[in-house]
Amino acid sequence: MNPIANASSQQLRLESDKHLVQIVTIHKSKGLEYPLVWLPFITHFRVQDQAFYHDRHSYEAVLDLSHAEESVALAEAERLAEDLRLLYVALTRAVWHCSLGVAPLVRRRSDKKGETDVHQSALGRLLQKGEPMDAAGLRACIEALCDEDIVCRTPGNTDNDRWQIAAASHAELSARTLQRLLYDSWRVTSYSGLQQRGHSVAQDLIPRLDIDAAGVGEAAEAPAMTPHHFPRGASPGTFFAQPV
Repeated sequence: MNPIANASSQQLRLESDKHLVQIVTIHKSKGLEYPLVWLPFITHFRVQDQAFYHDRHSYEAVLDLSHAEESVALAEAERLAEDLRLLYVALTRAVWHCSLGVAPLVRRRSDKKGETDVHQSALGRLLQKGEPMDAAGLRACIEALCDEDIVCRTPGNTDNDRWQIAAASHAELSARTLQRLLYDSWRVTSYSGLQQRGHSVAQDLIPRLDIDAAGVGEAAEAPAMTPHHFPRGASPGTFFAQPV
């Protein structure tokens, strides 16, 4: 796609969508800003279980099929680094307000008793310094950051009732009626026809003119009929074309 050719259409789309609720990915939001931003699943993460990483010296891509512990740790470190970069993008899109949804999530309940897996996410890495904690520890880390600009709110009792669409009122509809008159008086003509018609229109307007108010003017003398002043138009042309 050519960004220059689509600049005007892209600008129109942004102007028309700026007052709407937009659901976009963090990747799509790069370079944009929004008045209000909600990040309800910002603690979500996906563990890198494939030993795919980049060598720290040559920066070449490496896939360790043996799944060595060191290779898996390097791949997980790259995953966390990328999630931290995306977290920075997400947190810097808002102009006035940004809400984060944080919950003490556990990926494998059979392996956990009280600690959560939030510390493995990008946000949990910053909040808990990478240390596993339970729900109380997570809340303590969040409250430690609260000040005039950061507020921690716990949702109250949720309403599990399904949302019902309000019944729409059935208003009587009727087609609008035309309130003005339409004048369908048109015809195909020519320049010569307009000249001839102009003389007759002037004759029709004479009775409506206020002769007394207009004053008395000098009468124009009729032009002398000479070969050089023969009338022009379609009718004289037809006259000449007729056989003598």
